[in-house]
Amino acid sequence: MAASPQPLLCTLVDGHAACFTQASYVRWQTQFDIVRRGFVAEEELRDFRQTLEAKYRDRMGRPSTPAPGSIDDRLRGLVGYLAYRSRGCGHDEAVAFVR
Repeated sequence: MAASPQPLLCTLVDGHAACFTQASYVRWQTQFDIVRRGFVAEEELRDFRQTLEAKYRDRMGRPSTPAPGSIDDRLRGLVGYLAYRSRGCGHDEAVAFVR
């Protein structure tokens, strides 16, 4: 296998290793987000949050802390924030992008 003159990014795509240059990724990044691909699915996060809230309510007798927006909006914001941070954005920049 020939060495690439540019640094490579690698990930799993449908169970297969895929490596590519940053320049090539720019051309197709809107169709396939490799950062978010590695995260837990939003449905799993929602299920976890609902289970956690039930445990707080039923076992500890504590209500959920009120938060603005729906749980789906908050989870999308969390996943977006983590995606920006994993791409190298600082906290303030990631928060600004998510808002």
